[in-house]
Amino acid sequence: MVSRGSTDRGRNDPSAESREPDRGVGDLSLVGGHPALDFTNTVSWRGAESWDDRLRGPDDLRAWGARVGLLDAGRASDPSDRRERELFARALDLREAIHDAFAALAAGQRPAPAALDALSLEWAEARARMSLFAERDGAVGVRFEGGTDLERLIWALASSAGDLLLDADPARIKTCAGAECGYLYVDASRNRSRRWCDMAECGNRAKVRRFREKGD
Repeated sequence: MVSRGSTDRGRNDPSAESREPDRGVGDLSLVGGHPALDFTNTVSWRGAESWDDRLRGPDDLRAWGARVGLLDAGRASDPSDRRERELFARALDLREAIHDAFAALAAGQRPAPAALDALSLEWAEARARMSLFAERDGAVGVRFEGGTDLERLIWALASSAGDLLLDADPARIKTCAGAECGYLYVDASRNRSRRWCDMAECGNRAKVRRFREKGD
């Protein structure tokens, strides 16, 4: 499994900047079709020599959690809070375990035990913290008891990733065909024909590349 430290590669690499502007989580495309996969996609260009990690600290993690509806917006982190830093590192470790498990499925392989073990630990804790409650309209929802906001975000992501692993058709879990992109997504197309994370981005790059190759 890839360690969280390796996501620091190439943040200031000129080649990474030429591929895509350095954007914050507010501009990050949500193309995974599932929050667990969108979480892995907070790292761009996994297939390249350098990666672009959009999560640089607890505030980025909170902003992303609020954007996907798993956290309430508004709270800022305390840079001196050791617990905050530990939870952020834990979230990144979870992200890499989720990525490794689903990237294996996308490649037609069995997920590695290390990835499943790491995910299982977080998934088990999330289940232990989970309770059911009734909405005003009578619908039943799930919430996590106790913990900080970042812990509840970790539990929500671990729970959703575990559920997706159990329920998803492996043939619908895919990695973008774009060169070096590395984004994961659920292919919900009728005939499983989706190839790109985003046709307007990686799909268009591929078209431009083919056009240039024909011109040569």
